Amino acid sequence: MSSDVSFPADGEALAEGGVEQFVASLAPALQVLGVTVSATTLSSGDNGTYVVAIDGVVVRLYDASSWESKVESELPWYASTMKPLAVVNGLLKAAGAKERCFVLYPGGNEGVVLLIDPRIVAAVQAAGLAEGNELPVEAV
Repeated sequence: MSSDVSFPADGEALAEGGVEQFVASLAPALQVLGVTVSATTLSSGDNGTYVVAIDGVVVRLYDASSWESKVESELPWYASTMKPLAVVNGLLKAAGAKERCFVLYPGGNEGVVLLIDPRIVAAVQAAGLAEGNELPVEAV
């Protein structure tokens, strides 16, 4: 496996059109796991809607109403972080890889993606080493 298992994921930058570049930054580590991935921007948010395609899967990250949402998963910074990674996790699963993308501080400026085995997160949680927002969240 590649030594690259940690990747910055600034939710604001991602929501401002950075998903295509972000997915490209993950590509070398994913390729080691048998996943070739690319993203294409279909609508950059200029009209209030941000849509990307990740390996042919069209993902609406947000629209104009998302900025007013009270649901965290619909907020643009959060959605622009987690929705693309959920597609990547589906590709990892289909490829038979055990690793998945987990995120610390999803949707924040200090977000970090960890490409790790889910058993690591379970062990950290079981040992009481992290809880709440200090525990990585799997992108689903």
